[in-house]
Amino acid sequence: MKKVNETRIAKTLEFIRQYREAYDSSPSLRTIIRECGYTSNSLLEADIRRLKERGLLTADTDGKLIFNSDAERAMSVRSTLIGTVHCGLPTEAQ
Repeated sequence: MKKVNETRIAKTLEFIRQYREAYDSSPSLRTIIRECGYTSNSLLEADIRRLKERGLLTADTDGKLIFNSDAERAMSVRSTLIGTVHCGLPTEAQ
């Protein structure tokens, strides 16, 4: 089984998101290949398939890629708030 390049996949997802914000349309496959460093169409298509399977991308009826708004939540890290940090002048802990 081939190893999946998660860094390249994340870069591709981020590029598609930024492109859609800037131009209000999806980038072409050729543009994604050029900007994200892919070596073949099939490699890009496999990564796009993976992103769709993960629910991070969808396609509309015209086949244009749509960045799923839930993608940011899926890529974020959850943490627990343990304490608080006071702002301003330092105070001595008691």
